[in-house]
Amino acid sequence: MGKNSGAAQVSSSDIPQRYRDFVDENLAIAGTIANRDPNIPYVNPDGSPAERIAPFSPDQNAAFGVVRGLGGQFQPTARAGTAATQAAINSITDPSVFRQNYMNPYTDDVINASIDDIRDERDKINETIRLRNPYGGGSRAALMEAQNNANYLDTVAQTTANARADGFNNASQLGQSATGQLFGGGSQLTNQAASDLNMGQQFAGALSGVGQQTQGLRQAVNDLRYSDFLDQINAPLRNLSIRQSAIGMTPLGSVTRQPTQSGNTLGGTLGGLGSILSGGAALIGGPAAGAGASGILGLLGRS
Repeated sequence: MGKNSGAAQVSSSDIPQRYRDFVDENLAIAGTIANRDPNIPYVNPDGSPAERIAPFSPDQNAAFGVVRGLGGQFQPTARAGTAATQAAINSITDPSVFRQNYMNPYTDDVINASIDDIRDERDKINETIRLRNPYGGGSRAALMEAQNNANYLDTVAQTTANARADGFNNASQLGQSATGQLFGGGSQLTNQAASDLNMGQQFAGALSGVGQQTQGLRQAVNDLRYSDFLDQINAPLRNLSIRQSAIGMTPLGSVTRQPTQSGNTLGGTLGGLGSILSGGAALIGGPAAGAGASGILGLLGRS
């Protein structure tokens, strides 16, 4: 019998020649992308730095100005209201604060005029008493004159007291009325200050709302432009990914080297032929074809 000898079976995979240029181009593109400068500036067409964050809009800045100016609008009124209220409280604590302001400066003149009139009336009565008693009239005339003088003093005292009491009461009433007016005025001024502040805040809020919409629109435009910029930066990488996917979906094929059979007997030759026929049958018709090849080899063996 002869001996079979030959090299071991070797299998390898490689890129078909028609795809090699395409793969080499991908490698070159990948290298270019990898070596690209990572610091790519985001600029406007004129080269100036592009805007990423939208600034405050003019309406928002105007709203800020309104808020800053509110202090000068409502604070004077508020301070006036506080001063009026404090003055009213002080007048309650010390009524003389306002009463003195309403004391009639002509009270003394009125009292003096009244006293003069009373004195004149007294003198007339005394003169009448003397005329009726031309020679002194004795003790009766003296008593009448003394009584008249006493009545004069009582009348002067009562008139003076009443005049001063009326002046005091009138001044007190006017002071109390002024206190109430101050309380009312202070309350109105305070309410007006609060109303001014509220109106200013509402106006500032309306301006700010309009400004926010303007700022939001500008920010949306900035975001869209930056998104377009990123798309342009990433376009080469996306294109390379598409090319790589195309290679991955392409069948690359394989090369198999069968061992070389050698021998000096008919059996060895027939064995090699049988191996080839078996492989061919398997490629052509599966198991049935393999069986036919075995029958052929049997006939060859008997010859």
